[in-house]
Amino acid sequence: MRLVWEMVHPWPSLATTAAAGGFGLLLGLGWSDPRLGAIMATVLMTQLSISTLNDWADRARDAAAGRKKPLVLGHLPSGVALGLAILFALFTLPGMLAFGAVPGIVVLIGLASGWFYDLWAKPTPFSFLPFAIAFPLLPTWVGLIAGRPPGSFAWLVIAGAFLAVAIHLADGLPDIETDAAAEIRPLAVALGRDQSIRVMLGCALAGSLVVVAALASRPLIAIAVGVTALVAVSLLARVARTRPAHARWIAAMPAVVAAVALLPRIDHA
Repeated sequence: MRLVWEMVHPWPSLATTAAAGGFGLLLGLGWSDPRLGAIMATVLMTQLSISTLNDWADRARDAAAGRKKPLVLGHLPSGVALGLAILFALFTLPGMLAFGAVPGIVVLIGLASGWFYDLWAKPTPFSFLPFAIAFPLLPTWVGLIAGRPPGSFAWLVIAGAFLAVAIHLADGLPDIETDAAAEIRPLAVALGRDQSIRVMLGCALAGSLVVVAALASRPLIAIAVGVTALVAVSLLARVARTRPAHARWIAAMPAVVAAVALLPRIDHA
């Protein structure tokens, strides 16, 4: 079990699951609402599937880089990893089917985006694309289950796509040299450090401006969001160059602010 635990990268999966639960609470689902439990279980299975497939797809690159992972060390057969990834994906079916066609399609797109990243996009300049697609779909899916109309998420989807690219680039900054040495070219490597930082800051600012525009009818909240975004982007600009390993946490701040500001104000159908 310890080897499987290491392979599925549980902490990011649990963090995403907790975020989905937080979105549900922001959208008015109570702790006792069975939909909240179904949301969190489905997201957890989705994340475990993507994480496990990631280790399976990366096994050759991890071996070349000397990473001591269960698949690389031969402690687990690669077929076990692939089988678990498929099994976790199958476990998403109840949540995919329980809430209707549109939410089900959203879950399927999110899962497919994660698999697309693992199997093809990760070592390419298109590594940002699955994040830009899937990141805003998570709160959208939760909102659809909570009874919000699909059209009410347009601002959130646009802002979320920009913010997802910013987080993706921040996450890649510490690994630019090692990825380049391994002949892996995700977006951060393709752009280079300086250009990655500029694009990251631009995306974080653009996403925040979309949120501000969405809150135009609530000027005090819009101003608070704008000021917070400017502080976060300014801090991110400094940390990205001096302590890039910490940039990912600061890059996530505008996304958290966007969710807290927008989700409770999306009206019911």
